[in-house]
Amino acid sequence: MAKKSTKTEVAVKEPAKRKPAVPSVPELEAKIKAALVAQQTYSSSLDIAIAFAAGNYHTYLKTLTSINKRAKVMYSVLTREGSKAYKIFPDIEHLPAISRALKDSLKSLGLTLDTLEAVDNDPLDNLADKVGALLNG
Repeated sequence: MAKKSTKTEVAVKEPAKRKPAVPSVPELEAKIKAALVAQQTYSSSLDIAIAFAAGNYHTYLKTLTSINKRAKVMYSVLTREGSKAYKIFPDIEHLPAISRALKDSLKSLGLTLDTLEAVDNDPLDNLADKVGALLNG
């Protein structure tokens, strides 16, 4: 006699959705546009420069994320002679060039990293809005 198989239902939990460590390029483009609109310097003719700056910003953030995951700065390799040599990880080696490219692309738009970060929930802007609301209210 064959035993009947008993099926037990197992609740499968979906993995929790995590916020990606690095924002996407379109999200960064929107952030840059918002900073330009806040400064009243946005023009549709800047869209290509904005896309370029967003790409540089994305590369910069991905590189920083990669570097933060590393425990070491260098790794060892064997040379042709059989001796051990040390090399810097490529992301760490290229960070100065990536930083410079980001700085230059933002500078061409009249922005800095500080102005981009100040666009989202800037405490000073929030305070000014509250005071303005009280005075006008």
